[in-house]
Amino acid sequence: MQLEMLCMMKAKPNLFSAVITYLLLFLINSLAWINCLF
Repeated sequence: MQLEMLCMMKAKPNLFSAVITYLLLFLINSLAWINCLF
C-alpha cells in the first residue's frame, strides 16, 4: 500500500494528487478501524 503511494507520487510529483492519495488512505484506515470496533 505504501509502495503504491510512493510510485504514484513519483509518477505525478503533484502536491494536490499527493494530498488526495493521503486523504484516501486515511479514509480507508478510518473505515477499517470502525469495522474493527463494531
